[in-house]
Amino acid sequence: MVCNKTSSPSRKQRLGLIFCILFWWHQPAAAQSECHINPVYQGPAPLQPFNIANLPARGIDSSQAFPTALSKVLENAFMETLKLTQASAASITAYSPKYGYWNFETGTDRTRGNVFWMADVSKLVTASIIFQLIEEKQLLLSDSVSKWFPTLPFANVITIDHLLTHTSGLPSLAQLSDTGLPLGSISNDQLASRIAGVGFDFCPGTNWNYSDTAYWMLSSIASSLDGTAWQQIVHQRISKPLGIKSLTVPFNSDNTDIVLPTTGDRSGFLSEISATGGAGALMSTTADSIKLLAHYLRGDIVNSAVLPAAGQLLFPLYTDVMGYGRGIMVTRVPDPNAPTVWVGHAGGSPKGKVLLIFDTNRQTFLSLALNSQAQAEAIANTMLKIIDQYERTQKEN
Repeated sequence: MVCNKTSSPSRKQRLGLIFCILFWWHQPAAAQSECHINPVYQGPAPLQPFNIANLPARGIDSSQAFPTALSKVLENAFMETLKLTQASAASITAYSPKYGYWNFETGTDRTRGNVFWMADVSKLVTASIIFQLIEEKQLLLSDSVSKWFPTLPFANVITIDHLLTHTSGLPSLAQLSDTGLPLGSISNDQLASRIAGVGFDFCPGTNWNYSDTAYWMLSSIASSLDGTAWQQIVHQRISKPLGIKSLTVPFNSDNTDIVLPTTGDRSGFLSEISATGGAGALMSTTADSIKLLAHYLRGDIVNSAVLPAAGQLLFPLYTDVMGYGRGIMVTRVPDPNAPTVWVGHAGGSPKGKVLLIFDTNRQTFLSLALNSQAQAEAIANTMLKIIDQYERTQKEN
């Protein structure tokens, strides 16, 4: 599947595009005749672990707004950066213990509200729910998936941890949707059959490749254990107890308000993203998404004793400065003037881009969402440097 826009894509092609997220690439599936339990890992060497539980992350206090002068500079800079994108709608929220809270939203496509597709940020929620199930002793990282996917090739070899860490070797959802598979309503056995037809990229546990399919399977496993739909699980386990109202997963038939993408046929957008399940179906405002990350880092979602496992095993994501753990991204920003570490998640496709981070040195949360593809990391870095400049000016005065 090539992630290109077409003049009049079919529904099957649109489904493929929605899965061509930013942090995904595909290597040709290789026919595997035999894979073994407890395999030897032969992929890219893991990066230095990062203890997420040690971060002094605070809760979000929206009662104190950024200084007016700082807000104005940020708004102007944000509007200028948007001119370099195709986005017709965008939202950004930041929280700093020094300066308070800032939220800015713009765009003609916000007529349906300010809820954006959160894309791969969904994986942070999916991994959190899996860790909750582990805390409840309903799962082990070492459990094989054979109980839930008995007809899947190598089901006795693939573990929960392989799914969490993207080391399962499963083909991508983009490949599976290309075959005409109705991803929104398939059974586990139907998915297993389609995977068998496409083949594995490598034997489970022997290499690394970013996998939407793995996180779709994790949400299916959670649904089986909780005995309810994924949408309800996210509501009952995350949104409701934390009081984060906009954090939802749409049902296929939902007429939920959401900012629509600028590209392609937008009429089936909700049903398309709902089909991604635990891989990418989450919707939220940027304001609520930073609350989600704050709760996560404080140990309100996953017990702080379990949380370190998320960053214990980090695989290089394209470069050695960016690592992927268990549902979390850790980026060591190599800025000579302001080196820092970002913890959170990012994602997107031609239909949207999202970035959710906690900057560990600045102690600042930032969430950014646009309804087209864009360099969200660069935009975020620009906003953070403006805050730095404001701080320097204040000290000089």
